Amino acid sequence: MDYPISSIVVGKRRRKDLGDIDGLATSIADVGLLHPIVVTPEYHLIAGERRLAACKSLGLADVPVTVVDNLDDALALLRAEIDENVERKELLPSEYVPASEELEKLERGAAKERQGRRTDLEHSGKLPKSDSRETIAATVGVSGKTYEKAKAVYEAAEQEPETFGRLLEVMDKSVDKAYRELKQVTKKRTNEETAAAVPPASENYRLIHSPVGELHNHLEANSVDFIITDPPYEHAAIGLYDELGELATYCLKEGGSLIALSGTAYLPELITLLDKHLTYHWIICYRLVGGKGLVREQLIMQAWKPVLWYTNGTYTGGYVYDMVTSEKQDKEHHEWGQSVSGFDALVDGCTQPGDTILDPFLGGGTTAISALRHKRLFIGADNDEKMLVTTRARIGDELADG
Repeated sequence: MDYPISSIVVGKRRRKDLGDIDGLATSIADVGLLHPIVVTPEYHLIAGERRLAACKSLGLADVPVTVVDNLDDALALLRAEIDENVERKELLPSEYVPASEELEKLERGAAKERQGRRTDLEHSGKLPKSDSRETIAATVGVSGKTYEKAKAVYEAAEQEPETFGRLLEVMDKSVDKAYRELKQVTKKRTNEETAAAVPPASENYRLIHSPVGELHNHLEANSVDFIITDPPYEHAAIGLYDELGELATYCLKEGGSLIALSGTAYLPELITLLDKHLTYHWIICYRLVGGKGLVREQLIMQAWKPVLWYTNGTYTGGYVYDMVTSEKQDKEHHEWGQSVSGFDALVDGCTQPGDTILDPFLGGGTTAISALRHKRLFIGADNDEKMLVTTRARIGDELADG
């Protein structure tokens, strides 16, 4: 039977994204409406919201409907809506999670009703384990693991919309990606909470909130044995190497060394800047086993990085092997982070126990971990205070494990 479109009542719906209505409308115009709109006897929409929208866009006054009169409770109506959408167009994760939570609530209520009110049969309100996660997930057409991830993201967005609300849009494209981002934020929070219990300084290390150009205000002259650091590589940051060289002249002891990773694209400019302040000593090869960087402008697949070694006066140390190996990439604590294995090799190969090591570009704290692990004193600085929090947390973990 046909029914006036204007009289069909569209109530609360779980689907937010109707998809390609224009394409569906073209199909209906060409071959007709293959499946009628499904309504209750009161003409409340049960299924077919996309088809209804497409018919409206075509300017149709009436539409074929199927009246279903055996869906007499909220649970049955919701199950019909979910089944229809899973079969026709999958619900997005941000849509199926709240629908599934409502379904689970209604299932629990129905279970209690079926058992009556005898106290010896009273239901706990929980679905049996075999019917819980996997059953709800199967209802919306996903695995139990995917459903749990989507549910975690959705609940976080509901509880903290300012922090996690944006993850709903990410989740509708990739549940795994949204879940990874959620875990990264929660892990960072855990690190910050751990860091709060770790003293900001000890006899073995000190952390300073300062840019490199102002760091001399926090340090004594001629007080540092080695500067081991990884400054930014982009061309806009080249001036930092000039400030680094000036700082090294001030704080390094006589014969002390600056050991700095660098990019290769602008290497001549970096060398020119450091030559103004210090004495060139050598270049160490920092070998990248865990991956290769693509330098697109020069069409290079980079498998190593230069480590510039400069001294404040004449070098007085021993022999040093001029190649170190970074076993893997480590971007967990900072987007430009280096592996502890690579810095372990630099610290252990170039310095001695009891030496004071300074890293004025602290980042995620890799130098700090290597220095403390090898019984060196450490001073770290960064212009981003969050990096100090991250490093404190890492130090706390390192000391706890040690």
